[in-house]
Amino acid sequence: MSQHLFEPWCAVPRADQILGLNQDQEQGRLSWLLPLRRQRMAASAFSFFRGAAAQMARDLAQGPNSGEQLQLCGDAHLMNFGFYASPERTLLFDLNDFDETHPGPFEWDLKRLAVSAVLAARELGMGEEGPQTAVKTLAKRYRHCIASYSERNRLETWYARLDAEAFIHGLSNKHFRSYLQNVADQARGRDSLSSVRRLCVGEGSSRRFRNDPPTLQPLDLAENWRPSLNNGYLDTIRVEVRALLQHFEVVDQALKVVGVGSVGRRCGLALLQGDHPNDVIVLQVKEAVASAVARGETDRQQGQRVVEGQRLMQSTSDPFLGWATTGDGGHCYWRQFRDWKGSVDLAALDDCCLLDYLKLCAEALAKSHARSGNPAAINDLLEGIPHFPSQLADYALSYANQTVLDHRAFAQAFA
Repeated sequence: MSQHLFEPWCAVPRADQILGLNQDQEQGRLSWLLPLRRQRMAASAFSFFRGAAAQMARDLAQGPNSGEQLQLCGDAHLMNFGFYASPERTLLFDLNDFDETHPGPFEWDLKRLAVSAVLAARELGMGEEGPQTAVKTLAKRYRHCIASYSERNRLETWYARLDAEAFIHGLSNKHFRSYLQNVADQARGRDSLSSVRRLCVGEGSSRRFRNDPPTLQPLDLAENWRPSLNNGYLDTIRVEVRALLQHFEVVDQALKVVGVGSVGRRCGLALLQGDHPNDVIVLQVKEAVASAVARGETDRQQGQRVVEGQRLMQSTSDPFLGWATTGDGGHCYWRQFRDWKGSVDLAALDDCCLLDYLKLCAEALAKSHARSGNPAAINDLLEGIPHFPSQLADYALSYANQTVLDHRAFAQAFA
């Protein structure tokens, strides 16, 4: 089976399938935001790919399966990695989007990351050989890191993390090191106070979110969806964080449009105010629905799925991360908004910087997989695949070609 694990994909036109699945994906979303979602997905093949996790999950489920199960990100493309703050206020790099997280075979995350590498390399104009080089670079680093974790004990693996300062200072590429240091410095400047200055009007207890449609608007436009801290959320966070929140009250909420694939899903911001004028916390609350990876699963609390998957895959997670129900009985999860968060702008990278970034993402993915999976078994499987980096590159190039066809059909339908 492992010999066929990364067989090339046979790209074919399938406009009806793409449009049909997109129609399914639009069910339950806010109808007045669907044109914005379609616009963002139609912008490029990579943008379409970011919003089409469900289509790739369906395709992956039809292919060979390694049987090596672990906690998947479910949507491990290049833009779902980034910087964030640990509870101890250390800047880390890791996966940062878990809407699709679910147990599954390890290679599904690896394949999705590899295809995103091809699409990014093409957008950056890396030439004919560039995309293949990008995937081979990613594959070699992932295999190297998995091999390293296979020699560690479980506790060492559990404590492993990618400390921003350590890996930035260790980069030999001076240009990429300088760029990442700037991204990290900007991330440290993002906290609740900076969010309030950018998103709110007024001072102290009179602060309210701006009305800046379509991306920021009063929450009453989201029908009867109104999350509350008291709808189970406080029971899902640590006791000391719960004690901290007792000193704050929610003074305003707004609907906030984020991302590509998430557009149309209900996503809100809650402004929490304490006694001191600068005692502010901005929390984000996102609607949670069944993972694209888990076809047909409807019987679990989807916010809990996201939160528990994130806690399992990340070295350490946002202390405000928790789940709850919404005013209409739906599922959601809560987290801090923009707290020390930063991401790489792929358009700002040259060829060498993209390769170094791919190594970093591969290292983060291997770390996350090793936490819940069996790195020794994965390493043995990869070692048994002849020319594994080339095989992964062939698969990623062929599936990227399928994505181009899918994107073309999608863009023509909504032109």
